[in-house]
Amino acid sequence: MKISVRASRKGRFEQWPLAHAILLGTLKLLLFLQGAAIVLPHGAAHVAVLVLLWILSYPVIHYGMCRTCVYYGRRCPVPGEGNLVHRLFDKRESSPGLAAWSLVGLCYLMRLGYPLLFLIGPHTRPAWWHGAFYVFSIVVFFLVLTRVIGCPYCTRYACPLNPDYPTRAGDSSA
Repeated sequence: MKISVRASRKGRFEQWPLAHAILLGTLKLLLFLQGAAIVLPHGAAHVAVLVLLWILSYPVIHYGMCRTCVYYGRRCPVPGEGNLVHRLFDKRESSPGLAAWSLVGLCYLMRLGYPLLFLIGPHTRPAWWHGAFYVFSIVVFFLVLTRVIGCPYCTRYACPLNPDYPTRAGDSSA
């Protein structure tokens, strides 16, 4: 049995169905609420830092990845990301490179990393199951994004997460 990082092709969308955006939006909201619950016992200032990090992460991913997306300006499966980028940045026609992928990593580190500090750091830790559920939710979010909803339907052939990447690398047309 071959295990691959890329999902199997399920089809292609010109615009994602609203149900996909609702599912990923719900998972994102769950991650935020879990992160807030982890940092809240340490004070409201930590919740404010978490909110600020989430807010600041949007321009990071918009500049890094969303402005190069073939779905620029249309509904995105991840609410708040691709469908808002046209209000902040002009479209960039080139394929995302190492810098763009680095900014995606920074974006999700900003969103998800701060509560992780409270799970592994010298602070008073929440119950083990709270941390386990937070990590489990992160894994589920990325699996749903890359294996179920996002990548199996994407038309950006030059993306390494796209199922068609090896066969049509460099071709960004649909």
